[in-house]
Amino acid sequence: MMRAAKAAGADILDADVRMTQDGVLVAAHDDVVKTSGGSVSIASTTYAELRLIDLGDTWAGPARN
Repeated sequence: MMRAAKAAGADILDADVRMTQDGVLVAAHDDVVKTSGGSVSIASTTYAELRLIDLGDTWAGPARN
């Protein structure tokens, strides 16, 4: 994300960073991940556990101009 912004000539980058239970920094807008089964707090979940969450097709992909 940061490399793409730089390559696109961006002057500013705004990124939300959260820390998992085991101290790994992740880029995430919200402090919870919403799943079909409910929601999961990033701060109370390990990075390995986060990687196992299947978000399905809830992500629309990168913004298009």
